[in-house]
Amino acid sequence: MKKKLHAFFVKNVSIPYINVLPQLRKTFDGIDELAIDIKEKGLIHPIAIAIFRKEDCIKYVGIINKLWKNKIKITDLKTYRKTYFVLLSGERRLRACKKNEMKKIRATLYKDILAIDALMLQASENTYVPPKPEEMASFYDKFYQLLVLSGRKMSKIKFAQSVGRSSDAIRNALRFSKLPKKIRKFVDDGVISYGIACEIARLHQEGMKVRELNDWCINAIVKNINGKEFRKIVSKYLLQRKSSQTSFFDIIDILSKEDLEKNLRKRNIEHKTSDAFYAGSKYFLRVLYLFEHSLLGLEESPFSMRGSINAFLNEIEIIEKVIPHMRKVLKAFLIKRGEKAILKSKSLVHEIQAHIN
Repeated sequence: MKKKLHAFFVKNVSIPYINVLPQLRKTFDGIDELAIDIKEKGLIHPIAIAIFRKEDCIKYVGIINKLWKNKIKITDLKTYRKTYFVLLSGERRLRACKKNEMKKIRATLYKDILAIDALMLQASENTYVPPKPEEMASFYDKFYQLLVLSGRKMSKIKFAQSVGRSSDAIRNALRFSKLPKKIRKFVDDGVISYGIACEIARLHQEGMKVRELNDWCINAIVKNINGKEFRKIVSKYLLQRKSSQTSFFDIIDILSKEDLEKNLRKRNIEHKTSDAFYAGSKYFLRVLYLFEHSLLGLEESPFSMRGSINAFLNEIEIIEKVIPHMRKVLKAFLIKRGEKAILKSKSLVHEIQAHIN
């Protein structure tokens, strides 16, 4: 019979006794909205807490310090009846409850849990609002390396099963974490997606230099390539690379630039106008980021191409058609702001068109 490692039960816990140590989630958005929701509906999903004995808590704190390079001491923690209540998951919910000045919170308590099992439970936790994939990737990588260094024999497939993730997700996470800091910063700054970065990590694994990786990132941004298309490009490149030297631009030609543009247009038409507008805004912000960080020269500017200018002008014309409908729901001063912005944008576009011609 398999040995039972710990028991768990649900109970209300006094919030002041809960110790919150560093976890894989680093960003906490929407706390105010969550607090209002909890105030109106109550806490639907309990948080998870480990009840550690001192020796296991010391081990857990040691692992946390190694994972996140902290210097937390066991004496820094609050105790309750000679045990330690440590949050395993639900920090967003806990923060929201604190904002509501609640004294107690409903929690699933894991009693007599071992330090390593607590980490496994954290890694496999399914939350309604999951942490960012790059945050999870960093945690999985550090945790896996820690298991290896501790002498625990565990394949990547077994590790994936232990934390409740697919083997592909773990492979991507471990590859992503090996990327140069400069490339990972693109994801942190929101200029490329985690999916794009995982494909860049495949190139890095094959020995591509940082400068080339950087060029691939910039091309993905400027050409506004989505994750699925980018994966196809990378796969084609790696396949061709085995037999000959092939560049990013060669692969673009192989896949046919016309087909790529056709797919992009089709996708824009299929999406709602608002979705397309926000996607366009995000694209221009990413290009602006490249200019501000001196990663894109004027001669490389996507705005020097007639197609980009015409597409931008087309967006402005669509917004002009939408404005009469907006008058029914927006205040007059907001409409005026929009109209002024459109006039300035059209004037700038016409100046650029005149310069190109």
